[in-house]
Order: sequence, then structure tokens, then C-alpha cells
Amino acid sequence: MSQAADTNVRFLILEELHSLKRSLSELLHSLLEEGKLSLPLTKQFSMSGDMQHLTIIGTTTNPAAISEPLLQRFGIQLFFQYYSPSELSDIIQHTGDRHDITVNDDAADILGNAARSVPRVANRLLFRARDVAVRDAITKSVAVEALGLWGITAEGLTVLDKSYLAVLKKH
Repeated sequence: MSQAADTNVRFLILEELHSLKRSLSELLHSLLEEGKLSLPLTKQFSMSGDMQHLTIIGTTTNPAAISEPLLQRFGIQLFFQYYSPSELSDIIQHTGDRHDITVNDDAADILGNAARSVPRVANRLLFRARDVAVRDAITKSVAVEALGLWGITAEGLTVLDKSYLAVLKKH
């Protein structure tokens, strides 16, 4: 938890909210509704506290996996747009600069397009392309070769994705 300057407001940021275990999700219900937290430590002991001045921020990449009761307890729900391939290309260039990796524009575009709108994936693809390039710059041909080695299409589909689509097509 971090304390905001000059106030009693505290923030709790819960990332990947969709992956919370059910027991933790249920603890959040009372925290969000009543501003109180009760943590069962053992069968005989528990710890509780008043959390009235706590702002909870939950993040997820999969809102459909969050239980409806928990989702409804968040007062404000904001949804952000996915990153465009162009924005991901810029992120790849920036990350490359920070890590002394030379990436030409065509290569950044190819990797950004295959990143499935997720900066974390874009950076992972950049670092794997660096492994293929070894000490050379990441060029268009290196980016294409790297994606091919991993079985990733230009659209970012993996071998597993293609298997799922084949099953769906059959049925």
C-alpha cells in the first residue's frame, strides 16, 4: 500500500484481479462494501481492521473472468483501448533504445503487429528477436525469422492458437 501525500487516503492496487482465489475474492467483498477487512489467521484467531480511507484499484486483462458480485462492488469501472501496432512499434523502439538493441523500423513494425496489442508481449518478442540476431541489429529479416522459429504468424497467432481455430472450424 502506498500513502498519498498530505492525506489519509491509501491505495491498494490488485493486478490481474481475474486470477484471485475465491477466498480472497470473498474477503474483498466486505472490504469494498463496508470498508472493513477481516483476515482469518487460524481457526481460532483472526485480524480485522477499519479500511475506510482505502482506495482499491483492480486491474485485469480478462474482465469476463471476474465474478459478477465482485465486479459490481467496484464503484467506477474503466476500460482502456488496446494498443495499436504503431504504438507497439514505438514501445519496441523505446525498449530497444533503453537496452542498447538496434531495431530498424520495419522490424519494429513486424514485431509490433505480432504482439497482440500487449506491450509485455511486444517486449518479449523484441528480446527473443535479439536472441536470434545475436549481436547484429534486429532487421526485418531477423524479425520474420524469429517469429517463424517460434511458430508465430504475422498476426501474432501461436501454434496453440491455430490448433484452437482448427477445432472451432471443424465443429
